[in-house]
Amino acid sequence: MAYGGIMLTSCREPPRQFKHLRVLIVEENGEYGTGDCNAKMADWLFEEFGQQGRRFRAGPFRMLDEREDESGMVVVGKGTIKRMEHQDVDERGQPYDLILPEGSLKGNSPDPGEYVWATNHLGFNAWSERRRVGLSYQYFKK
Repeated sequence: MAYGGIMLTSCREPPRQFKHLRVLIVEENGEYGTGDCNAKMADWLFEEFGQQGRRFRAGPFRMLDEREDESGMVVVGKGTIKRMEHQDVDERGQPYDLILPEGSLKGNSPDPGEYVWATNHLGFNAWSERRRVGLSYQYFKK
């Protein structure tokens, strides 16, 4: 597996196991506010990692999904993930737990569409923080 090291990088928030996540995989075109490995997750998942009340936080994630369908596929993913600004739902009004662009999935990647992933492991390297911005020398250089 070419992307094996992805899951071995350290995580500040160790991977946690979740069952029966509703996942929407979208093309790499900015659909649903995703793109360039930028994914979204539901409020309840965000809060599972202790981020209650932190509306604008994002973080680099690592993910492993053990598919329990006829394919027997294992899906590995990485990228940046943020809280959904509003709950995205399907045509029946059922909410998604994760919305992942294709670029976040490495190796065995399922086609775009809706899935229920039986066993999913999700961890975080860090969380974004509010910081002061300072001007650099290049700003003043002409």
